[in-house]
Amino acid sequence: NDLITINLNRIFPLSKHTKLVIECYQFPFKQLIKLLYSTVNLNLLKLRRTSIKDTEYELIQQSEFFQMISNKNMIKNLVIDECCTLKNIQLFVDLCPRLQQLTSGMNRKEFLSIVRFLLSKNDKNIQNLSFFMYFTCT
Repeated sequence: NDLITINLNRIFPLSKHTKLVIECYQFPFKQLIKLLYSTVNLNLLKLRRTSIKDTEYELIQQSEFFQMISNKNMIKNLVIDECCTLKNIQLFVDLCPRLQQLTSGMNRKEFLSIVRFLLSKNDKNIQNLSFFMYFTCT
């Protein structure tokens, strides 16, 4: 269902915007992908919270649509106001390969795993990352 994207695009052209702030709790990740398709010039993406089922991660990352969005989006600054898991961070890093700044919450259990992932230069998508800020959550 692309009604959100279609209706927003009627109100103002999404391709002209450089910032997108989604204040919705439980915004579906699949809907976010569809929205990003129309907002190709975004530099900043700020999310309150997304909803992704554990069974969806691989399917989302392997989808042709996800790959297409990842290749064309220009997001350099990502702020996620939720407690992210390593899987969440990996998904967003794959989605935003030009990422330079990342702000996110994370639980203490996964903190070291996330930091190791972000500091490893093995992933080509995090080579541009120069700023990482986190807050702990329970």
